[in-house]
Amino acid sequence: MFRQRVEPLCNVLLVSFDPYMHQKNPDFATKNAGVICPQDLCLAVDATREVEFPIVIQLSTYDVNNNNPQNLVEKSVRTILKPCGYHVSAPIKADKAMMSFVLVKNADDLHEPFAKLQSRFAA
Repeated sequence: MFRQRVEPLCNVLLVSFDPYMHQKNPDFATKNAGVICPQDLCLAVDATREVEFPIVIQLSTYDVNNNNPQNLVEKSVRTILKPCGYHVSAPIKADKAMMSFVLVKNADDLHEPFAKLQSRFAA
């Protein structure tokens, strides 16, 4: 958690997560830093809750093991981030295991450019 207000040094805050996988099960606890869980996303949401300038979150996942297919991972991510004002601008599926999300808050004008990213990757 931030100890003081986050002041913008630029126009947009970019938060990027590049774990091996997103584990959608909230009961799944791991010490493996390569796995991101719902609790981890909640920490990111809490840390950026008061930020008023545009925020872009990029989250990748490379694995669908442990019953984490893309559709359920996407639902998990949306469920956690949407109530806090984040919108999925681009779910990008590179294959049946790899995918990334681009989520945007406080920046409606960024949705359209990010939404075009999927066309650059074969699903």
